[in-house]
Amino acid sequence: MNDKKGYKIICTAFLGILAAAMIVPLVGMLFYDAGEAARAEQRTLEPFPEFRIAYSDGRTFGEHFESWFADHFAFRAEMVDANAAVMTEVFDSSPEDDVITGRDGWLFYAETAKDYLGERNSEEAVEKLVEFVKNEQKTAADCGAGYVFAVAPNKNSIYPEMMAQRYGASCEESLLDRLTQRLKEEGVTVCDLKEALISAKSRGDLYYSGDSHWNLLGSVVAFDALADAVEKETTVRPNGTRRTPETLTNGTREDDLLKMVRPIKAIREEAFSQDSSPDLYTAAQRIRSLDDTKIVTAGKESSGLTLVMSRDSFGRALIKPLSESFAHSIFVRGNSFDIQKLAAEAQKAAGDKQPEGAGTVVIREIVERNLLTLVEEPEEVPKGKDGE
Repeated sequence: MNDKKGYKIICTAFLGILAAAMIVPLVGMLFYDAGEAARAEQRTLEPFPEFRIAYSDGRTFGEHFESWFADHFAFRAEMVDANAAVMTEVFDSSPEDDVITGRDGWLFYAETAKDYLGERNSEEAVEKLVEFVKNEQKTAADCGAGYVFAVAPNKNSIYPEMMAQRYGASCEESLLDRLTQRLKEEGVTVCDLKEALISAKSRGDLYYSGDSHWNLLGSVVAFDALADAVEKETTVRPNGTRRTPETLTNGTREDDLLKMVRPIKAIREEAFSQDSSPDLYTAAQRIRSLDDTKIVTAGKESSGLTLVMSRDSFGRALIKPLSESFAHSIFVRGNSFDIQKLAAEAQKAAGDKQPEGAGTVVIREIVERNLLTLVEEPEEVPKGKDGE
C-alpha cells in the first residue's frame, strides 16, 4: 500500500514538473522580454508570421510560426545559457561548434584547430604568401617607406597545453612557422610575435581565457617586439608609450568566445584587462570604435616616425601604444590597404619633421588563422567570432 502511494506521489510530482515546464514558458511570454535573448545571442529573432497561402521561401505558415515560437518562448535565453553551463562545466564540451572547450575553462576558436593540426602548411600556400608579402615590401620601398610583417598567433599556438586533450599535440611546423622562416630568408623584416610571446609566458597569462585575443600584457609584449622590428627596418626606435606591466590590473570584461558559448554569462574576471597609463596621443577625428575602418592619430612624445598599418581585431590593443610612439599613424581595417596612397598621406602629414632615412614604416598585421585570406580571397573584415 505504501509502495503504491509513494509511486503515485512520484508520478504526480513528475507530471506536475512536466506540466510546469510546458506552461511556464507559454504564460511567461506575456511579460518576457524576447529582445534580451536577441541581444545576448547577437542575432535577429524570427518575426511573427503573417498568414499567407504561400511564402517566398517555400515554408508554410506552421513552419514560420514554429520558428517564431522557438525564438520567443519565455526564458529561452536562460535555458540556453543553463544548458551551456552544464556542457562546459560538467561535461567539458562546447554547445557551440565554433568554440573549443580547453582545460581549466580556457576557450579556443575552432577554426584555429586547422593551424594547430598543421592542415594548412602546404608548400604552395607558403610560396603564395611569400610572393604577396614581397610585393607589399617592394611597394613600400618604392614609397620610401620601411616594411614590417607581423602575424598575431592563434591562442593555441602560444598555449597548446591548454587545448582539449582530444586534439593531441600541436603540429611541429605550422604554416606560420614555415612562412616566418621563408620570409626571413628573403630579407623581409618579420616581427616574430610567436617567438616573443612564447618567451614571455613566464610573466603571466598573455591571452584572455575566454576570448580569442591577447590581453593587455600580451599587447605590451607585442608592442616591444614591433618596436624592435621597426628599429631594425628604419634604424629609429619608436618611443613614447607608458603602457607597462605595472600599469595593468585585472578586471571583468565580456569575452568573445565566452559570449558565443554563454550568451547570458559572458562576463569573466580576466588578468591584465585594465590599463591605467595616460593617453599620450590625439585622434584626428572622433574614434567611434576601435573597430573603425580607419583611425588617424598623432603622438605627443614620439620619435618622429610615421606609421601606416593594416590591422585586424588583434590590433585594437596596439592602437594606443603605437599611436603614442609615432608622430603620425594611420590604422586601416577592411578591404583596401593602398600602401602608396596611405604612405603619401602619412608623409604629407609629417612634413619635414621626419628623421632621415625611412621615416615612414608600413606594418602588415594579421592573425594567424586568416593568413590564407591574403592570397585566396579578397580581404574583408573578419566577421563575428573572434572578433577578428
